[in-house]
Amino acid sequence: MTQTRAAEALTALAWIDHYWPDLAESRSPGTARPRRRHEPSPERQRLVDAAAHIERLERSPLALGESPAPLDLDALVLMAEINTGLLGLTHFLPGIDVRALPRYANDADPTEHIAAVTEALRAIDTPLPRDDDGDFNDNAYLIQQATDITTDLAQRLASYLGMVYDGQHLAVVCPWCHGITAWAPEGGEHTWRVRILPPELISIVCESGTCEPPADEIGTWWRSYPVWPIWRWEWLAQRLSSANAQSDLAARTGR
Repeated sequence: MTQTRAAEALTALAWIDHYWPDLAESRSPGTARPRRRHEPSPERQRLVDAAAHIERLERSPLALGESPAPLDLDALVLMAEINTGLLGLTHFLPGIDVRALPRYANDADPTEHIAAVTEALRAIDTPLPRDDDGDFNDNAYLIQQATDITTDLAQRLASYLGMVYDGQHLAVVCPWCHGITAWAPEGGEHTWRVRILPPELISIVCESGTCEPPADEIGTWWRSYPVWPIWRWEWLAQRLSSANAQSDLAARTGR
C-alpha cells in the first residue's frame, strides 16, 4: 500500500466536508450535537463507535448582558477559521481560479473551496518515499503546508464536536502487531487507545510496545508508540478489513 504525500491532507479535507453540516447545525444554542448515520462495515463501526460522541461537550449559551447570544459564538468562530484556512489554501496552491469560487463569508458552506483545494492537491501529489532520501521539491513543500493547515482544522472540528475522550480503548486487534504484548505474547490484546496528544492532537495509538508498522502506514510516533490521527479511521478500518480477510483466508486454507 503506497501512501502519497497529500493523503493526510486529502483525508482531512474529506472529513471536514463530511462533518461541516454538524458544525453548521450546532450554531443554535441548545442544539444537540448531531450524530451522523452511516452504513458502516463491522470494522469501521468499532472505530466509529469508539471515537463517536461518547462525551458530548456541555456548552451553555454565551450571555450578552441579560440576553443569550442568538447563535453559538464558538461554532461561528470555528466556521470562520475553517473558511479562512481554506481561502488561504486556494490562493497558496497552484492551478486554482479563485475568481470562479464563491465570495468569502464566515459561515458559508465551504464545499466548493474544499473541492478546489482537493483537486489542486491531487494535481501535484506524488508517492511518499519510503526513506529519508526522498526528493523534497517545491510541490512537496506546498503539500506539507496544506497538510499542516487541513489537519489542524479537522482536529479543531473533531474537538468541538466532542467526538472522543482521552484514554478510550478501541475493541480491535492491531493488524500490525496482532495484539502481542509483554503480558500476552500469544497476541489478541486490544492495544489501540484514543489519546489527546500535545498540542491537542486527537489520535489513535497502539500501546502494545511491540508495534512497528511500515513508515508509510503511520502518522507519527509518541513515546515509541505508532500514532494515527483520528480522521484516518476510514483508512484504519480499511486496513483492518484487509487484515481480517487475509486472516480468514489463512484459516480456511491452513496457510
